[in-house]
Amino acid sequence: MQQFVNVPAEVGTPGTVPTTLDTYQNATQIIADEGFPIDSEDEITAHISPKMMRIIFPTLQGLLTTGTTGFLRNLAKGEGGNDDFIKGLVTEAAGMGWFRTQNAPVFTTGTQGGATPKVSGAGQTGSSILTKGWTASTAILNQGDIITFAGVHRINPLTRQSTGDLRTFVVTANVTSDGTGNATYIPVACVDGDGITVAGPYQTVDASPAGDAAIVVAGASAVQSSRGIVFHPEAFCFGCADLEMYEGQHIMEMAADKELGLAIRMWAQPDINTDRLLMRLDLLGGWLCMYPQGAVRVAS
Repeated sequence: MQQFVNVPAEVGTPGTVPTTLDTYQNATQIIADEGFPIDSEDEITAHISPKMMRIIFPTLQGLLTTGTTGFLRNLAKGEGGNDDFIKGLVTEAAGMGWFRTQNAPVFTTGTQGGATPKVSGAGQTGSSILTKGWTASTAILNQGDIITFAGVHRINPLTRQSTGDLRTFVVTANVTSDGTGNATYIPVACVDGDGITVAGPYQTVDASPAGDAAIVVAGASAVQSSRGIVFHPEAFCFGCADLEMYEGQHIMEMAADKELGLAIRMWAQPDINTDRLLMRLDLLGGWLCMYPQGAVRVAS
């Protein structure tokens, strides 16, 4: 599945396109709370669907500037400002670079089932949580669903103090309740793939959930809608593997650039029938969510 399902934070309401800037600012707050430098040269970016851009654009029209400074990018540099109005999209606003993408992923929330899901037993930690109160024998959660536990808050990663906001967790696999409405060991993750950790260098929350603590799933049952994403550039990376080099070949070279994260194999051989030199370039790589806490999904 797309890497976005590994991201444990989400703002907005599935099925409702955000109409205010506060939803997106909420995303940048979460990234800042996780310790990422949001005022550095490494720019936070928001990648949203065409519909999301259309809906938020009127909200930002009043922020356009005709001077050399302003809320949007400096017009003296030929960026942002009135150019945004002419193009019908936002390029820079509210501390973020904005991008409109037709490839925004579409996600469907789980059917959930049961009006009062709860934690089954106090003091649980780790990446698997016992729960109860679901509809019996139902596929309740999809991989990528976002849930919160009452009383379990996000912390500042340096001071270990609570931010006062509930910690969101992403469900890492599909979950089906048993015949009594229990969901044994819901797999969850938040910071670096960890679940509930209440102490030590990898602490993620201020407390473990109490017995019978309420569980809230983001969005209504089986809502299908697109997701935007706001992220710090360190959240994701593209990596390549060195491909095998064969002996006795006419021309074979491997070129790698660690800064770009690219490794490309060049392989060439002559064709005696056509007197041509045939060449191919091979690359084996993919995207990885390195620091999921550096990204926030935006529901629409």
